[in-house]
Amino acid sequence: MGASPARHAIVFGLATLLFAWVVACASDDGGGDETSDTSAESLAFGDAIQTDDDTASPVDAAEGGDDSEADSPETFAGEATALAANEQPGFDVLPIVSVTMGHMVPFDLAPYIDDAEDSDAALVLSWSALHVGLSDGPEHLLHVVGPVDWFGEELIELTVTDKGGLSASSMLKVIVAEVTPPDPITPPPLCPTSTFTFQEDGPAGSVLLSGTFNNWPGAGASSLALEDPEDDGSWTIDVDLAPGTWLYKFIVDGVWIHDPGNQETVNDGYGGLNSVIVVPPCAQGGE
Repeated sequence: MGASPARHAIVFGLATLLFAWVVACASDDGGGDETSDTSAESLAFGDAIQTDDDTASPVDAAEGGDDSEADSPETFAGEATALAANEQPGFDVLPIVSVTMGHMVPFDLAPYIDDAEDSDAALVLSWSALHVGLSDGPEHLLHVVGPVDWFGEELIELTVTDKGGLSASSMLKVIVAEVTPPDPITPPPLCPTSTFTFQEDGPAGSVLLSGTFNNWPGAGASSLALEDPEDDGSWTIDVDLAPGTWLYKFIVDGVWIHDPGNQETVNDGYGGLNSVIVVPPCAQGGE
């Protein structure tokens, strides 16, 4: 039996209300999400603008402060002025120095050094020599020593360094003249014996003699050993030296020292002193 028109109307009305309610719920959900997303995007965009335009980050502020202080134009200008104020030293042309085997000659280097700021005493002198001996005295008065077993010509590189660390170099030519040995048929004249004495301040195990007369040996086979025969701390040795000027030192238990009993000394070029002994010609001091 078919449904009545009234019943159909009721069913149709309920379906219409249900559809309208579903559509209304769907519209509310979609609108809420869009509003939320838009608000979030607006907030993020506003924050980004505020960060970029109005407020700098702590890291950027700190970095900006450091750069303004460390890399200021005044700092660079001061450093450039300090560097420009120091001029490099220089050398004039050096003369040739001649010396005889086993002898010493002085050579005043100071007039040949040029430096605008530093005095001669403030300049540090260094050198590279193979055969010829050198020592630097006050105001660069060099003592050039000819070796006893070599003669010829040698080029020595001299370098001066100023207080600012700038250096200059030049070559010094040294000619070492050969000593002609005496005629073997004629016996050489007798020459005086040179006596070296070292008085110890405390107990010493060994005392050696080293100098230009034996080519500055250390504790080796060619070193000359002093003796203390009385065991009273007085060490001595007699050495037959040829006439001339000789430099020497004692080696006391491995430590190099100049002769405390000899007032004649020169700078050794390493912050210490060399002792000097002058042996007169045999005609003046021989027997």
